Amino acid sequence: MATDSDPNNVSNRNGGANLNAEGDVNIEGDVIGRDKIVNIKTRMVWIGVGLIAIAIAFVVGSVIFNVGPLVALLPTPTPSPTPLAFGPATEGQSLIIVADFEDRSGGKYQGIDPAQYIYEQLTAQAKKDNLGVRIERLRHTVDDNTVRPTGETYSATLVLWGWYDAFTITPRVERIRIRSDYQSTEEGVHLSLADPTKVEFSIVTDLPSQSTYLVLFVLGLDAYFAPRRSVDEALPYFSGAIESLPTNMTVMANPNEAHFFRGNVYIAQSNYDRAIGDYDKAIQFKPDLAAAYFNRGVAYVGKGDYDRAIADFDQAIQFKLNDAAAYFDRGLAYDGKGDYDRAIADFDQAIQLKPDLADAYVYRGITYELRGENDKAIADFKKVFELSNDPNLRQKAQDHLKALGASRPLGCRPVRFSKPHRSAGGCSANDLRSATSSCQNVKVQARRRDVLPG
Repeated sequence: MATDSDPNNVSNRNGGANLNAEGDVNIEGDVIGRDKIVNIKTRMVWIGVGLIAIAIAFVVGSVIFNVGPLVALLPTPTPSPTPLAFGPATEGQSLIIVADFEDRSGGKYQGIDPAQYIYEQLTAQAKKDNLGVRIERLRHTVDDNTVRPTGETYSATLVLWGWYDAFTITPRVERIRIRSDYQSTEEGVHLSLADPTKVEFSIVTDLPSQSTYLVLFVLGLDAYFAPRRSVDEALPYFSGAIESLPTNMTVMANPNEAHFFRGNVYIAQSNYDRAIGDYDKAIQFKPDLAAAYFNRGVAYVGKGDYDRAIADFDQAIQFKLNDAAAYFDRGLAYDGKGDYDRAIADFDQAIQLKPDLADAYVYRGITYELRGENDKAIADFKKVFELSNDPNLRQKAQDHLKALGASRPLGCRPVRFSKPHRSAGGCSANDLRSATSSCQNVKVQARRRDVLPG
């Protein structure tokens, strides 16, 4: 038996394993030979190989036999979020995204970049007019399914996108945060590439001009129809849209709409001469644009030029703008020039087309009053209280009833104003004819049309 002093036996004095000269290991009295150690190692290697083989068989079987439940057991890596190409719009910021145009030409126009031409002209126009919009380039294409989610991701106001094939280029505008649903007739218009001599012009000039026009026009509509914004805010957008079209060459875009709406802004500002100039242009581009004739007539009423106003209202009615407003405003123009019979006839027609048009009763009543037909005037003024809760119209009717010695209908409460309101009593025919009369209750003031008929 080996002792602690035996040189053939190395002992762990703290207990545990002893290694003798033959290389056997003694663990708490058990002796394991060197052969046994080799066998254990061999088994462990084979176990590892077997586990690897099972894993490979598992993966191969999943692929071959589409073992869905087994595949689901494998750990799935978490995809990293796709980084944004640029920062989203901040609060109150108008962001315009110009996305790449999809090439559907089969490589015929390989290498062209229509979106870049658009981006450069749009950026230059916005800077020139100091529009305060942010314009970004998106270096990939979008389609009908992805354009809105893309715009919403960036909180964009609108996205300009499109495609081109062997024969046409089509720009599209996707409204993301635009309140107006008015659609320009230029949206979705195809620019022809059929003529090889005009391809460069279409891509370099026509497409950027039309696209810039579309974007600025849509932004103008947004400002124009926004309930809590002044129409004055739309003016630079409509002007920029018009200026974006070359004046020395013919392009596809038709700016009659921008001229029409800019004319409306000028009417709201009582800038009648500029309004008339814009309506002239709108009619030049589209000679049968009834609403432009109508609103030009409104501008002429504002200037006191009643003969020209009547001629424009006649033209609007001839172009099938056969509604109550056209007859009502023409009646105002006849009233302004003192032709009371024709004025009453137009008010009658307006009431026939729209029986609840309280304005027509007010001004027909005033016209009857000027003709001395007080009973008819009183009946019209009392009718206003049945039809309208508009405090201004009710005040006019109330003032005229008082001037005629009549009372308002029973049950109608008097109108209260926070500011003093001038009485209509004592107003003469001259007051009615003057578009700038200080007697505001009988001021001739026609109303513009805010939309183009479909």
